[in-house]
Amino acid sequence: MNILLIGTDNAGDWQPYTDAHCFAFFDGFDELAHAEGSHVNFIRNNCHVYARLDAALEAFHPDLAAIHVPNFAKNNLAYEISLLKRGIPVYESKLRLRGRQDYNTLHLHVQTSRATVHIGEFYRYDPRVLAVKRLLDSGAIGKPEQMRWRCGLSDGAFSPWETTYTHLAQEDLAYHHYSVMHLLLNLTGAEILTRSASPEKAAPLTGTVSDTLLTTASGCRVSHSIDWHNTMAATDYLGNFYIDGTRGGVVVEGGNVYTQQWGGERMAVPVAVGISPKAIDHLPAFEPDKTLHTWTFPAFASVMACVYGNDDMPA
Repeated sequence: MNILLIGTDNAGDWQPYTDAHCFAFFDGFDELAHAEGSHVNFIRNNCHVYARLDAALEAFHPDLAAIHVPNFAKNNLAYEISLLKRGIPVYESKLRLRGRQDYNTLHLHVQTSRATVHIGEFYRYDPRVLAVKRLLDSGAIGKPEQMRWRCGLSDGAFSPWETTYTHLAQEDLAYHHYSVMHLLLNLTGAEILTRSASPEKAAPLTGTVSDTLLTTASGCRVSHSIDWHNTMAATDYLGNFYIDGTRGGVVVEGGNVYTQQWGGERMAVPVAVGISPKAIDHLPAFEPDKTLHTWTFPAFASVMACVYGNDDMPA
């Protein structure tokens, strides 16, 4: 397989595949002259570099394009549009979009292309998340009726890339959390209310606090909050969440998962082992287990509806 990389962010995750596949790189974000780190070294050591996308497509003939937008940039839709018009499948490491209109534009081109767009949403492969998924699928807690999720990041050091977002907590972190909710509870048809704010402690950044209330089509009520920068109740990037069901509940706190039957004792739940947290390892070409395949663009629609709200989202 010929794999064309665009952007350096986590591009080095392809290293295990170099013996079986060929790689090239289009420097679409003008990074190579100044970028450093293991991912960039992977590109320099394993890829022929092209300065123009059309030249890469004509000379390399990719079977898949993997787009790894760097933190300091936003997605350049012209790249995806060009690839989709040629019928080349696309792997989006992360949808770093400028807003709802970008999503709508990409949606239209996905609809008219024969190529599939895969979304590299990696939080859904977290061992804790997969442990909760197995528990819910088993019916151990009954029907989920309520989820409460809280994430707080205490790192007070602002990064320049964060200023590219107008709703930082929503677009960069809640994005991942919503995908986990979609995996666990199915957000298709959910009623959504979201809000982001910028308290003085986070100035001059925007949208560093977010709050979401939603109700799934099955009636599960969800409350979700993020406080990014200078919180007194810090968690990791996944955060802590609690799901209450008709028969019992499940808790994710830090690195642990617990379950409890109503009236019983809290018990630890074993987390998944031997499953890669890297989304690329679960692309259909590499992952035989269809239950672990990456999201396709249409399957990700409910997640993006949470980020941007239901209004004007394409069907």
